[in-house]
Amino acid sequence: RVWFGGRVSIAIGLVATAIQVIVGCIYGGIMAFCGGWIDELMMRIIEVLTSIPGLLLTMLIIVVFGNSIPTLVIALTITAWCGTARMVRGQLMQLRESEYVLAAGALGASPARIIIKHLLPNTIGVLILTIATSIPGYIFDEAGLSFLGLGLQAPNTSWGVLISYGQNAMAFYPYQLFFPAF
Repeated sequence: RVWFGGRVSIAIGLVATAIQVIVGCIYGGIMAFCGGWIDELMMRIIEVLTSIPGLLLTMLIIVVFGNSIPTLVIALTITAWCGTARMVRGQLMQLRESEYVLAAGALGASPARIIIKHLLPNTIGVLILTIATSIPGYIFDEAGLSFLGLGLQAPNTSWGVLISYGQNAMAFYPYQLFFPAF
């Protein structure tokens, strides 16, 4: 059951991280490349989204739409992409004045091609860091919500559900809490 629950928890972490990185890269790339009032407007949208507490919004979405894996992934990623978009924007703002980017624009490359071929590959370091820190964060968030009874429930098995079951049986079988928590 621990392996089966791990499969669900890790899948949620990977899918949520992929959504976070894809949306963050697209949004941050548009902000950095366009600049001006478009950048200002898109930054205000990010500031509004990040001003809402993420855990509160996640719990609200789960309560309204139910306990399913797609709902949980959407609830976890609804505001998480904002940090990635900010980091990508910062990197691209530094890179967009580089000689090779200006040369590509002078040779007639489209803005989408410049972003995809020249700018985004140079943000790979920031994206690797984001991916490496996001996957365990999503796993812990899912496990915490499932432990509290707001995440996945009975037919689905995840590490949080197993920890919850282990806590109920801890008085008689303490080893059942150890392995899922570990």
